[in-house]
Parts: sequence; structure tokens; C-alpha cells
Amino acid sequence: MVNVIGLRSLLMAMNGTAPFWDALTTFTSAIAQLLLMQRYLESWYLWIGVDTIYVPLYASRGLYLTSFLYAIFWLLAIGGLQNFKRLYSEQKQRQPEA
Repeated sequence: MVNVIGLRSLLMAMNGTAPFWDALTTFTSAIAQLLLMQRYLESWYLWIGVDTIYVPLYASRGLYLTSFLYAIFWLLAIGGLQNFKRLYSEQKQRQPEA
């Protein structure tokens, strides 16, 4: 949370229009990417949450094409979550009982 507050302060100094939301989504996106690189299922929940914030955030700024793009990313994140769940389920079934 300290990183979000620090980034928010920087964005406020740069006259950002939504510094808290920009800081929150930037920091959460970085965490989600790190988790995704390590193949954690939870990364997809973060991506879904971030994209849920991005869509109305960009729309409120009049960036409708960007908002539409993030709506597509939101759908892709839901698909990624379902795919990871399916893959993990298949891996569990293949593992022999110890």
C-alpha cells in the first residue's frame, strides 16, 4: 500500500486526473504480472480486478477505444482464469497418489 501512496503522490505532482486509481492499477498490474510469470492462479483474479477498474476509468476520460480494448482484456482474463483452472485440474488428475 505504501508503494501505491508513493506513486499516487508522484502522479498528483504531475497533475494526473485520477492519481489514486492510476497508482492502484499500475501497482496491481505489476504484481499480477509477477504472479503470472510464476504461474499462480491468483494472478488472473488480479487482472480481472484491474481491468474492471480500467474500463470505466478510461471511459470517464473519453478514451472509449482504450476502454473497449480493456473490456476485451477483461474477457481474456476471464478466459485465462478458466484455462488455468482446467489445466490445474488436469494436472491433479494425472498425479499419482503418494
